Amino acid sequence: MKHSLYQQAMAAAGWLLLLLLCVACSDEGGNNGPEIPEIQYARVTISLGTADNATPAFTKAGEETTLPDIDDELYEREISDWWIVILDRQKNVYDVLSSELNDNWVATSNTADNEHEVGVDLVIGESYSFYAFANLKGLSNNDAVTYLSSLHKGMDLEVSKAVELKEITAYGAEEESPVYIPMSSYPSDPITVKENNNKVELLLIRLLGKVSVEVNNASGQDMKLNKVTLSSFRSGSIYLLPYDAAESKNTKNLLATNMESTLAPSFPTTATSTFFSDRTLFENGITLKGSGEEATTTASIYANETLFTSQTGENASKDLLITLDVEGRNNDPISTNFSFIRRNDWLKIPITISNAEVQVTPKQMHMPIGGIPAPLTFKPGAILAVQDYYVDHAGEITFDYELTKLNAADAAGWTLKYYKSGDHFVSKDRFCCVQIDENGTDKQPGLILEPAKGDANYVELPWLSKEAWGFKMTPAKVTGEAAGTETESTTKGSFTIRLQELVPNANTSTARIKLTLVATNGTTTVILPYYINIKFGSQPAAEEGA
Repeated sequence: MKHSLYQQAMAAAGWLLLLLLCVACSDEGGNNGPEIPEIQYARVTISLGTADNATPAFTKAGEETTLPDIDDELYEREISDWWIVILDRQKNVYDVLSSELNDNWVATSNTADNEHEVGVDLVIGESYSFYAFANLKGLSNNDAVTYLSSLHKGMDLEVSKAVELKEITAYGAEEESPVYIPMSSYPSDPITVKENNNKVELLLIRLLGKVSVEVNNASGQDMKLNKVTLSSFRSGSIYLLPYDAAESKNTKNLLATNMESTLAPSFPTTATSTFFSDRTLFENGITLKGSGEEATTTASIYANETLFTSQTGENASKDLLITLDVEGRNNDPISTNFSFIRRNDWLKIPITISNAEVQVTPKQMHMPIGGIPAPLTFKPGAILAVQDYYVDHAGEITFDYELTKLNAADAAGWTLKYYKSGDHFVSKDRFCCVQIDENGTDKQPGLILEPAKGDANYVELPWLSKEAWGFKMTPAKVTGEAAGTETESTTKGSFTIRLQELVPNANTSTARIKLTLVATNGTTTVILPYYINIKFGSQPAAEEGA
């Protein structure tokens, strides 16, 4: 009986094996049942880096003429912790990567400049977009981290989420437990994953701004700077994402190269109560020498995003005001003409304290018949050492300059100090010079045509550096005491620049030159730095006659 059952079982097994073979052969023929395509993945490399500060064109720094002469700190680019949210073709959450959740990504690099590369495998042929966040522990609470941790596949990303920064003075590199600056990005453009060479770059934008003030004592006398007050910055809720992205606008304002009123920040409608408060620099006071390197000092603060026009109250201003407390000086507030500061902006503000009055008169080749060029006047006292000059066409512009007053009297007895090729000088010597301080961006060519080395309008400035150059300055001619003779003026001169033709987007392009006048009376040397913004277009009505 056992043998008979064994034979029956073997026979049944044989028939089953034959049936399976037939099914397999039928499937290979493709006639019975659909094929299931195999999902293929490819590596996508995501680069995380900190965006450059958006510096207003009329305070942007150049290499040799940086004002203030400082770079952003390595600390300010630090990426301590990060999050990446991946959205699918339908804009739903596909995945969340984080340095806090080391499970579905691979670190491909981490540079000394705090740039990170992260690798993740995604489906070939599918489209994805990406958001990035960093240093979220630097927010006032853990809400953003908790929220991102809760995201899972198929959910919507809340782009208008509101957060608050810690106390703004908490950020700094010298703390025992540093609070790194929180950052977020714009969404990347969607990419469709290919078999290879899939790369995404995400620029992280700081959620706060920065203001640097340089105070230059050009009086020729030592003076006590007690403090500098900046009025007044907003506190309260801001968007976690850049404000235009949070409002579903594809403008990417914070990556723009110029600052127009349309780029002013906006805030969550559900923002917590806000208030405005002043910030103080040099609270313990500082002595500025009458000459030399110790005649200049620079200090910086971090600042909340602020729309200064939204201030209320008796002393409310429509722009950022700076008040210097200097012994023996008029300490009236100085208007900077900054109506807002956004996250990641870096406002660089030069203040000159002097007893000098300087007039700079621009003259273009195509001045209207009978037109009289209006001089740009830099007055004595504590002033914002920047003025705007508007042009409507390319070509040559000659700037006449004149030192008219110094130490509450006319400039008689003072001589502008020029460098002549081959002259001996020591490292601390300074001479009159004209330099390009800002000219164009990565996206726009410069307005000013830079002369080549050897051109008549090109001069080397060896006391600054081996590579420094500027525009030729020519002292004015004055009639000598003897008939028919001419001498060089000690207080007047001119220089010429050329604006190039057909500049793209000329109405938003700017350039900036730095005019440094060095005057001496034999015993005292005074350095007077001034800045001229060159802008295409007509002067705004509010500025005319200012």
